[in-house]
Amino acid sequence: MKKLLAMLLAVIMVAAMTALPVTALADDEPAPVGEEPVPAEELPVTVECDSVTVDNDSGKDVSVNLRYTGTELISSFRFKVNCDVPLKDVYSDLNVQFNPEEGLVIIWADDGASFGACTLCSMVFEITGLYEKGTYPIGIELVDVTAASALPTTLKASDGELIINKDPLMGDVDFDGDVDNTDLIRVARFIVKMVEFTPRQVYVGDMDHSGEITNSDLITIARIIVGLA
Repeated sequence: MKKLLAMLLAVIMVAAMTALPVTALADDEPAPVGEEPVPAEELPVTVECDSVTVDNDSGKDVSVNLRYTGTELISSFRFKVNCDVPLKDVYSDLNVQFNPEEGLVIIWADDGASFGACTLCSMVFEITGLYEKGTYPIGIELVDVTAASALPTTLKASDGELIINKDPLMGDVDFDGDVDNTDLIRVARFIVKMVEFTPRQVYVGDMDHSGEITNSDLITIARIIVGLA
């Protein structure tokens, strides 16, 4: 009996010593059932739009900067601009293409190149008398971004604002900051169709907001000049 037990113990020890070792999963092997794969890190890509305050009677183009503030190198941006004040044009030190009908802007580096944090572009808005005093949000919608690395990106845009802090000076059709005889003469010439006005001039010359410039508006401007209105 003792010999039989000794032989059985020897067989068990040999079997334990010759058992196959447990091997780790290779990188390309699927994770065990019930375990979630670890997602790849996503790179934050953030653009920020400035806010600009302007007088409504300036009659000038207003530039608003859009800046890329991320750390990842980028080769191209595609985004849309939404604002009640139409976007007139876009300028950039990089390559730029602007579609005014869609408000779509594409900015890209030269072939094989990329760029880091920088001022992406200057967006030009035309402030006219058609817009009342108030705040006009500038919405930035990132359509897509091409990063220099192959990692996925998280897109985030910070909107800006156009702040018009002054109502237009009604009657000032030459936009020099005063209502005077020059404005009166120009309105008179417009009424008899000797000159043409821009939409902004029509707006500030339409004193009674009737939708057109008439003799009634001319009289109102004359009364302002002599201090009767």
